[in-house]
Amino acid sequence: MPEEKIIQGWSSIAAMFDCSVRKMTTYREELQAGGFIFYRNTGPPPRRVVCAFPSSLKRWIAIKSSKGETF
Repeated sequence: MPEEKIIQGWSSIAAMFDCSVRKMTTYREELQAGGFIFYRNTGPPPRRVVCAFPSSLKRWIAIKSSKGETF
């Protein structure tokens, strides 16, 4: 089974859902609380970069739609 590629940055995550970065960041707390996104430190000086697996983001959308919530 091939490894899944990590999506890095809010712009890449937003592009996956074809929406704005601002809209995605409004879901930041919900995504982080559910474990759908994570942060990692990169580069000197260390910066926090948001990361996610596409499968976990798809799972988040499936959970939201099963509850009748819209995205």
